[in-house]
Amino acid sequence: MIRMLKEEDIPVCLALYNWYIANSTATFETKELSLEEFGERVKRITKKYPWIVLAEDGEVKGYAYLDAYHEREAYRFTCDVSIYMSHTERGKGYGTKLMEEILMLAKKDGYHKAISIVTSDNVASMYLHEKMGFKRYGLLEKCGYKFSKWLGVACYEKTLHEPCDTPEEPVNLFL
Repeated sequence: MIRMLKEEDIPVCLALYNWYIANSTATFETKELSLEEFGERVKRITKKYPWIVLAEDGEVKGYAYLDAYHEREAYRFTCDVSIYMSHTERGKGYGTKLMEEILMLAKKDGYHKAISIVTSDNVASMYLHEKMGFKRYGLLEKCGYKFSKWLGVACYEKTLHEPCDTPEEPVNLFL
């Protein structure tokens, strides 16, 4: 079941994310976050953007959220997409379900374009984005350093709505 994030989901989402910080290059963060730090991040994001979780048998298996692509005002019609799965639940189709749902929410909220930045060695995430209709439009080589190696990021975009001369402001309809 996919649903909106609840307060009690925050520690579980933090544990999933901290695993990626400590064990993978999916995020360029290098220090695990505290509950307070992560909670503040969730609070900032959910003021304007949707955050969803996929739960099965009452257990959160992964989450996805939208965020600002960039802080400058002209970018307000573009959102950034993030998805994190429990490392023990990958390969079960949950990422696809979360991506479908978060893109549907982005489209309903009125965003023109969704952007994702994917670490260059995260083949599973690249595959998911391409499967979901994202187009790779660039690669920044060796721009991050984690676990004693240089890493790049691939930039992906997906058009949700064709641009028009007078776009309506995006609004999180699911607050």
